[in-house]
Amino acid sequence: MDVLTRAIWLVVGFLAATVGGALVVSGLAILLGWDLLTSIFLYTLAVYLSFGIAMYLAVRGTGILGGFAVGGFVKAFAMYVAVIVASALLLSAVGYEDPLMDVLAQVRDDRTLAILVLVTTVFLAPPVEELAFRAVLINKLRERLSLGWAVFVSSAIFASLHLQVLTFPIYLALGLVLGYAYVRSGYAASVAIHALNNSIAYAALWLGG
Repeated sequence: MDVLTRAIWLVVGFLAATVGGALVVSGLAILLGWDLLTSIFLYTLAVYLSFGIAMYLAVRGTGILGGFAVGGFVKAFAMYVAVIVASALLLSAVGYEDPLMDVLAQVRDDRTLAILVLVTTVFLAPPVEELAFRAVLINKLRERLSLGWAVFVSSAIFASLHLQVLTFPIYLALGLVLGYAYVRSGYAASVAIHALNNSIAYAALWLGG
């Protein structure tokens, strides 16, 4: 599959995810009476699923997904634990409360939402985001930048898209750890750590109240 064909797959996947997903979810929301939050998560799930499939079709056979190196994963996991502990201490010291948690607190009272959030954040988001930010973006940036700068820039973009200024350094650090995991151990390693991180966040919804 040549570069143009791969690019077309990505464009088609993005359009299908955003436009098609919006139309389908909006229509079902009206017919079935879903509330706004449920509709948002269903739409998010549709975007991740559609775009993830498109990206996989675009990169399969390229070799950028790599294998799995145990040594690299162990080092990356140790780095992740250090970032999580430091982040927890810092946020606790300044009394920061994530505004998103107030919105997601509704998940505790709705089984459908709980399942949607679990599937989206733990099972769909990690593999799709690692495809985009690590496997694809890092390799693309390496055509113009050194490996270190490629990992840093991809991490900065990853952190910026989370749209939280106060926690930008934490998302940047997490992105650097995931970048290291990808480079030293492979795509599966970065997905595993990302999924673990999102699982912890999901568990916090239930432990928080």
